[in-house]
Amino acid sequence: MNRVKDSIWTNVDVERFWNYWSRRTDAHPQYFSYQVGAEVVRFAELLGILRGRVIDYGCGPGFLLSHLLNRPDLEVYGFDTSVKSVAICNEAYSKFSNFKSVSTDLVMDGTGEKFDTLFCTEVLEHCDDAYLAMVLSNIERLLQPGGNAVVTVPNNEMLEKNFIYCPFCDTEYHQVQHQRSFTKVSLRATLERHGFHVDWCEELDFSLLKPRTRKRVTDVSMYDLYSAAKAGLERHLFPKKSPGERVRGAQKVGGPHLAIVVSLRS
Repeated sequence: MNRVKDSIWTNVDVERFWNYWSRRTDAHPQYFSYQVGAEVVRFAELLGILRGRVIDYGCGPGFLLSHLLNRPDLEVYGFDTSVKSVAICNEAYSKFSNFKSVSTDLVMDGTGEKFDTLFCTEVLEHCDDAYLAMVLSNIERLLQPGGNAVVTVPNNEMLEKNFIYCPFCDTEYHQVQHQRSFTKVSLRATLERHGFHVDWCEELDFSLLKPRTRKRVTDVSMYDLYSAAKAGLERHLFPKKSPGERVRGAQKVGGPHLAIVVSLRS
């Protein structure tokens, strides 16, 4: 039996693929930033690196942007190669005073735009070697000295497990267009090889950064009240963790994602 063809993604194929999925609103809940966009923003806040001019590089339909726009102190931009995604974002968020623009060419026009915080979530795994080099070069050029980039990718994905078959062209391809897989070691090495300083890199479960549900008084037992009287009611019922403790609490060996925070080398 002849082996089916491997997929070779061109830039045109990639844009066509994501234009299609941007229109499929029923599939939007499958997007990473739809599921944990608020937690990605929370992650940056806990590390104290979310400030000033912010760009989401590879923003898709804008789910992460929606959470960034809740911070009126931020100037929010986006970039994506999908014309359809860009149109969705600009239509949805133009009413926000701190929304600046989403573009397909913001990083290509040579205007010298610089950003204090850059998000690149679930993008690098979609890149072949040449496109990966271009993306990282653009991130380096966009980042303000002293700024930080937050990059996430799936953790050690077995790509073949997510291959599907197209009977019309006799080709196997990854169902969401992933072309590469990263481990914690390889992700760190990739960013360092392209000239970045790695500030933080760990396996992570972003869902563990979701806010704690506070107990209602009717849900508190007499033992809870007795213990709280000894330790202080507010501190016992609603314990507060430092930012570092909160981030460490989301670290998980074998967690579904990798997160790396980088800055420019001085």
